[in-house]
Amino acid sequence: MLTESGKLKEAKQYLDSLLAKSVAFKIRTAELNAYNNLAHWYMQNKDYENANKFLFKKISLSDSLSSEEMKENIAVMETRFKVQGKDNEIKILQDEKEIQQLSIRQKNTLNYVLFGGAAALLVILVLGYRNYKNRQKLQLQRITELETQQQLTATEAVLKGESQERTRLAKDLHDGLGGMLSGIKYALNTMKGNLIMTPENAQAFERSIDMLDSSIQEMRRVAHNMMPEALVKFGLDTALQDFCLHISQSGALKVSYQSIGLNDIQLEQTVAVTIYRIVQELINNLSMQRQKPPLFN
Repeated sequence: MLTESGKLKEAKQYLDSLLAKSVAFKIRTAELNAYNNLAHWYMQNKDYENANKFLFKKISLSDSLSSEEMKENIAVMETRFKVQGKDNEIKILQDEKEIQQLSIRQKNTLNYVLFGGAAALLVILVLGYRNYKNRQKLQLQRITELETQQQLTATEAVLKGESQERTRLAKDLHDGLGGMLSGIKYALNTMKGNLIMTPENAQAFERSIDMLDSSIQEMRRVAHNMMPEALVKFGLDTALQDFCLHISQSGALKVSYQSIGLNDIQLEQTVAVTIYRIVQELINNLSMQRQKPPLFN
């Protein structure tokens, strides 16, 4: 009652006095009650060490009382069986009882140990399997990433080499072959004023100069398609705008070009050339489809 009403100090004094008197007068039941209440009092005060100590004393005293009670009962039985002449039978029964109790305890202990070991082994196996699967998954993911990275590197190298080769060929065509053709045209125009030709020869000479002009224009067109100068000098946005404008002016297809933020992005030349080729191929394919005659009239 004192503990429940919050008077912990008075309760402790009362329990200490009860324990001292029960020990002094050897009142075992009162001593057992005192141990139980003291363990409860220390538990409420979160003194678990002393609480366990008094619980242990309570259990020991309870076992002792039970043992004494059992001994008294056995003594009564021995006295009764002595009167009846069955002392040996009582001893045999007691020994058998102890053996049975020991055997039951050993079996229970062994069952607990086996069950705990099996559970621990199962947990270890599950954790090991999960760890193995996770490592295998990470290894496969890493291998996939490396393969993808290698493919991207190889593709980038091929595109870069193709872009460099296109740039070189376009430069050779424009600067080398274009210069030679322009020189030939200039030489022919110079010779034209110094030669005396029949009207037929003059007409053939003019056709040759026209064919030479067409060849120079075709060469420039091929060089421009291989590596547009606008792409090299001004970037992807300007090159795409010029290409779409050229397509619209040619009348093959009406193209409206609009870019968002592309002019503010610095792209590598390989990436810019690849994007330009993709757009060029798409528009050219669309233009060719528009120009195809119907299959059936």
